Amino acid sequence: MIYNLKEPPVIKNTLAAAEEVFGATHYDLKRRCRQEPLASIRAIVAIVMHDQWLAVPAIAKVLDRGRHSVIYYLSQHEGRMTADKSYRESYNALKDRMEEKYGN
Repeated sequence: MIYNLKEPPVIKNTLAAAEEVFGATHYDLKRRCRQEPLASIRAIVAIVMHDQWLAVPAIAKVLDRGRHSVIYYLSQHEGRMTADKSYRESYNALKDRMEEKYGN
């Protein structure tokens, strides 16, 4: 039996907020580009989705990446928050936008 599950609103909301804050579309995040700032934006979007209890395989599917890439983003997050000012500011900008627009 095939189930047609709806996409969780956290995906749509996070992608919309990322486009507003960074100008990066869903297509941009799925591209096979490892250049900055797109790589950092992709990691930040993954972290924000994970913060809202979205599972790692679901995040990987949204970003068209392997689950190991998402696990890597999660493992590097704390270190980048302390060491990389632009990453920290970008993360906080997306979190703030999510809170003011969607309340989460």
